[in-house]
Amino acid sequence: GEAINLLFFQITSDLNIVRSWAEQQCRTVMANYSSRITRAAQGTSLIPDKDILASMVTIENICATFQSYTYDTDMSTLLLKLNKKCGSDIQLRDFVYSLGIPSTFSLFSFQCLLVLENPAITQSFLTKFKLYDKHGRLTGFFYENGAYHLQLEEKVIYISGRKPRRGARNARQTLLISAKAADVINQIIELTTLARNYLRSKGDENWKLLFLGSSVGACYPSRCSVPKWGNAAFKTSIQEAVEQFSYHAPLHRDKLVKFISRITLATIRASRVVESYILEENSEKISKILGHKKQRTKLLDSYLPAPIVAYIETRGVRTLQKIIICHALSDSSYLLIATNFDNLEILDAFLKNH
Repeated sequence: GEAINLLFFQITSDLNIVRSWAEQQCRTVMANYSSRITRAAQGTSLIPDKDILASMVTIENICATFQSYTYDTDMSTLLLKLNKKCGSDIQLRDFVYSLGIPSTFSLFSFQCLLVLENPAITQSFLTKFKLYDKHGRLTGFFYENGAYHLQLEEKVIYISGRKPRRGARNARQTLLISAKAADVINQIIELTTLARNYLRSKGDENWKLLFLGSSVGACYPSRCSVPKWGNAAFKTSIQEAVEQFSYHAPLHRDKLVKFISRITLATIRASRVVESYILEENSEKISKILGHKKQRTKLLDSYLPAPIVAYIETRGVRTLQKIIICHALSDSSYLLIATNFDNLEILDAFLKNH
C-alpha cells in the first residue's frame, strides 16, 4: 500500500539502482583487467630506463611492460608517446582505467557491493582491513565449515560515534559473509596482486591491506580511501557518473546529480539497515546483521527517527503503515478503503489512539 511505498519501496528502489550500477562497474573493471592480461601476452616488454622509440609504443607493449615492471613503469611518458604517434588525446586517468589498473575511484564500486551484501561492514573496516597477518599468512579472508569469513584483527570501538561496540574480550571476531561478497573480495585480490607484490618488495606494510590503488595514473600504490562525488578531487567525474547512472535510474539530470551526491558507504549501509528492519520488524535480528552480540534497540536511532523505532517496537510495522496512510490521505475520500478498516467508527478510534 501507500505505507510500503513510503517506508520500503523507495529505499529498496534506490539500493537496487546503486547495486545495478556497482555490478556493471565491477564487470567493466574486471573486463578491462582481463583485456590487459591478454594484450600483455601479445606484446613485448619495454625497458623503462631506456629511451623508447615511439614506433615501439603500442597498447600491447605497454600492457607487457606493466606486467613486467608494474609500478616502475612510466605510464605518463608512454601514453604521451602513444598519443603523439596515433594523433589521439587520451587522458591518463582514462587510459589507466581502460587497462584495469586499480585506483581509489575504480574500486569504489567494489566497496559499495560489499556493504550492500553485508551491512556489518563499515567504511573504516574496508579502508583498514588486512588480508595478511605480520607473518605473511592469509588470515583475514577464509573459507571454513561451508561458509566464507572475514577475520577482524582489531576491535571496532564505535558503530555510530557514540556507543561502545564490543569489549576487549571480543576484540577479535569473525564476520560471516555471503558467497557473493566473497566473489567480490576474490576479484579485488586479483586486481591488486601486482600492487601488493610491488609494495611487499619495497618493504611497505600496506601490502597486507585489501584495498590498494593508485591516486593518479599508475603511480606508487597505497591504501585506498573512499571517494565521494562532489568532493573537489572528483568534480570532474560527476558528468561521467551521471552517464553511468542514467542507464540504471529513470531520473532527470538534476535529480540524478542529487541522487549520486548522496551515495556514500555510510548512506548505503544505513539504507540497508532500515530496509532489513522494516522487513524483519525485529531489532534483535538487526543487531546480528550489524555484528552485535546483544540486542541494541537504541542503536537504530542512528538510522531511523526514534518515534518510528518506538512505534515499530511496540505496535508493529503494520500500525505504523496505517498511521502514515492516514497522514498521506487525510483529506481523501479513499481513507477508509486505504486503511482497510471495517467502518468509520473503528477508523475514528484508531486515529484517537495514535
